[in-house]
Amino acid sequence: MNFLSQQVYNERAQVAATTTPIRKKLTFSELSIVGADRIMVDGQSIQITEAGFKSLLGRLRIPPAFAKRFGDAWGEDGLKQLLEMVKAGRLGKTDLEVTLLADPATRKVVDFLPSTAAHISNQSFVEFATRIIDQWGLKPTHFGTDPLGGVQINTLHDSHVFKIPGLTDETFRAGVSFSNTPQRGLEVVPFTERLICANGMITRLADDTFQLNQLTPDKINEFNERMSDAVYLGFQSPSLIEKIRRANVTTASLLEVNSAAMTILNSNKGMSWDRVNRYIPVDRINQAYSTRGVETEELSKAQKRIANSGMTVWDVCNGLTNFASNDQTQMTDWSRMQVMGGAGNLLKKAFFDREAVIGVDPFGGDRILTSRQAAIARGE
Repeated sequence: MNFLSQQVYNERAQVAATTTPIRKKLTFSELSIVGADRIMVDGQSIQITEAGFKSLLGRLRIPPAFAKRFGDAWGEDGLKQLLEMVKAGRLGKTDLEVTLLADPATRKVVDFLPSTAAHISNQSFVEFATRIIDQWGLKPTHFGTDPLGGVQINTLHDSHVFKIPGLTDETFRAGVSFSNTPQRGLEVVPFTERLICANGMITRLADDTFQLNQLTPDKINEFNERMSDAVYLGFQSPSLIEKIRRANVTTASLLEVNSAAMTILNSNKGMSWDRVNRYIPVDRINQAYSTRGVETEELSKAQKRIANSGMTVWDVCNGLTNFASNDQTQMTDWSRMQVMGGAGNLLKKAFFDREAVIGVDPFGGDRILTSRQAAIARGE
């Protein structure tokens, strides 16, 4: 994997430091809900996106599926009355305070954050990450900025190369990924590169993720202690190593494969389905089922969760990371890192879909009860 030059790093740091979302803190009593795409604040009509509306529903503790059914049955006015009624009920207990997050380009509200959400400026984040990178000899591989104000930097360390027992032909290099987003604040998580194909992967395993909601001396000292421990381990994540070992011997479900394919498809507006199949062969998998009389689009979600895809979970992860790291599609570093994060999210699962499937049939397809025994068991 190529490292960023100092000039490119400085240029992207300048862009990141000046990219700031629009934030406004207010209480629920200060806003009126006009509908699913609009609110009123201080007498001003403000548009909200679909994602923003779902976030608003979450703050009101209304399931999106219920809101949709209610809107379909009673129309826009009925939905508005429901939302205002629930809002009034919440205000009867306490005036909930939230932070509106708006896209600076469209000025549409995209999220309703808790008022306590961490807020560290991108300028402070870049200065913090740069200081850590220089201190520990890390080398940046990606530096991306989201238009909504999120920033992420992936780094590796030249000398921290390791192998995983059971994967004799695999070699990895370790580092860390720094991110600062309005939703999650400042996070530092493991970043791992598979050296055979230079595939990068970002993982947010609970015991390996360090979050900072403020850059106070105490918090920075705590973080430095965590970094010292990480350096001692060569930036290797014991949790991640165990996850990779399990992923290598577990077949992926159709649900996991389809989710990975959609992650690639949604990474770029111009992404073609044929290109997705270069990395996650969904069409071949579906055809294999079709030749045996099973059409996968007719399967339920529960059925897809236990259906064998013919790939291991590790194969799927590498399809994602290979695309993110090496595909020649014109994408920003931010978009590539979101796909890398998708691979990490797959490994983050407590249990892979098919880990609970027992591949042994001790009865060979036969019943354990004879017809007579079955009749007795039924009380006949």
